[in-house]
Amino acid sequence: MSSRAGRRLPRRLVQLYAGLVLYGFSDALMVLGDLGLAPWSVLHQGVAELSGRPIGQCAIALGLVVLLLWIPLRQRPGFGTISNVVVVGLSLDASLALLGAPDGAAARSAYLVAGVVLNALATAAYIGARLGPGPRDGLMTGIAARGGSIRVVRTGIEVVVLAVGWALGGTVGAGTVLYAGAIGPLVHLLLPRVEVPGAEPAGHPVNPAGSGPATSIDLPQDLPVLERDCVRVVVLDVAGNVLLFKTREVSMPELGHWWELPGGGIDPGETYVDAAVRELREETGIRVAAHEVGPPTWRRTASFRHRASRRLQHEVVVLVRLTGVGPAVQEDGRLDYEKDDYVDFRWWPVAEVRASAERFYPGRLPELLPALLAGSPVDEPFELWS
Repeated sequence: MSSRAGRRLPRRLVQLYAGLVLYGFSDALMVLGDLGLAPWSVLHQGVAELSGRPIGQCAIALGLVVLLLWIPLRQRPGFGTISNVVVVGLSLDASLALLGAPDGAAARSAYLVAGVVLNALATAAYIGARLGPGPRDGLMTGIAARGGSIRVVRTGIEVVVLAVGWALGGTVGAGTVLYAGAIGPLVHLLLPRVEVPGAEPAGHPVNPAGSGPATSIDLPQDLPVLERDCVRVVVLDVAGNVLLFKTREVSMPELGHWWELPGGGIDPGETYVDAAVRELREETGIRVAAHEVGPPTWRRTASFRHRASRRLQHEVVVLVRLTGVGPAVQEDGRLDYEKDDYVDFRWWPVAEVRASAERFYPGRLPELLPALLAGSPVDEPFELWS
């Protein structure tokens, strides 16, 4: 959702750079505390020990190497991604030059705790600006997108990075354990408080009606085409029920109603994981962490009429498993048109979805849902939904 995003660009830029500077400052606190660093910082410090270069410069160099790994993964960096590589390293070296080393165990512990908390705030700030993921986050999601759990991929990468950094002389200790245990929950707590709210889903007009879309798909020549990348989310609660919205198109009553998965457009600079987390929060009030979003094992392209345009959507469908019973949906974060379109919700038992004669979006949801839940890849042909 991004039509209001342009008007918020000054805030997003300020928040991005404040977050990146704070990230470098928080890293410096942990380096000076000398009680253990985050896995990637252990690697940066190890390379600095080996090369004799400042740790911030090593962080920049390794960030550029990670960006090169994006190329075979077909990841696209955002403006914030490039800024992340450069600004964090510069801030780290500048902070180390300005800060004094702590004296005594209590002061070192205070540096460590402050560093972890400020690092979480910094992470939430730059992610919340939504101008592109960090280079290491993009590496993780790029690998996971090709099969595998994000949690497993992230753990595997960080274990390797930590081991190499430690072997090179980076500091591993209590701070490493504290960071690993605290950073996820802290970011999860802080992100909703600093994220720049979105607006209309991202997209751009591809063609005027009748001129033919800028794709090889043969679409009806009835309306202007809006083409975009999207994510749809299968939210499965602990009782085995799936969340679906009862949906209508107020400008096209002849379509009747149907049951639809939550989700929407992937904003510029977002990954599908970012978009899934945001869309769930905005459309349902359900808050999940990035590691709880499954890989995009179901890929599809679909077209349908919406308001005065024809949507052409390249979608990934992902799975989010809740640890409790499905909650009531909160509508506070929805846009006005979403409040018009979504008239009800229901937590459907999977068996009822499969047996139902109702209409669904995606149209083959009853047929393909079991494959998604089993983790099997689904490459669905094009669906002309309306």
